[in-house]
Amino acid sequence: MNFNIERGQKGTNNADALSRLPIEGNIDKDLFSIMLVEQLPLTFHEIAKEPSEDAVLKIVCEQVKSGWVDHKNYKNESEPYFSIRSELSIEKECLIIGNRVLFPNILRQQVLNILHKNHPGVVRSKMQLARSYVWWPNIDSCIEKYVKCCSQCQFNQNVKSKNGKMFVPFPKSEKPWQALLAYSY
Repeated sequence: MNFNIERGQKGTNNADALSRLPIEGNIDKDLFSIMLVEQLPLTFHEIAKEPSEDAVLKIVCEQVKSGWVDHKNYKNESEPYFSIRSELSIEKECLIIGNRVLFPNILRQQVLNILHKNHPGVVRSKMQLARSYVWWPNIDSCIEKYVKCCSQCQFNQNVKSKNGKMFVPFPKSEKPWQALLAYSY
């Protein structure tokens, strides 16, 4: 056999094999949400204390605890929360929407800094990071504005547009198993 192994230009990208192992048994979704909160560089207690200082989230917390009343009463800042009221819950004084943490206004810039630490760009920031872990009204537009203001992301975007393509397609092989390509993320 004759092998030709080529290494990518970006250095070492160690694959995270353990992250691909299947999880056995059922996982409590509430426990999973709390674990996500505790893994963030923000502490669980910081996130839990802030809704009491955020006027809008204070109203939302009260409505989640006591029940939502007529929709006509929510023509103010709490209106975006009314449409997702069935998904909202409170876990240890922290607002949760599904399995995502609802962040108060004062912590949102810090969360954007954390999400954008590796400059993943707009699409990856939205899809893989934000939509999996965090939520607040208009989070997509906040991410877009943040990335547009990032000089490193703008530089990377210019490099992509100058070269035309960021990735070069692998040439088609003539026989099965003639070439093997593996990506390491």
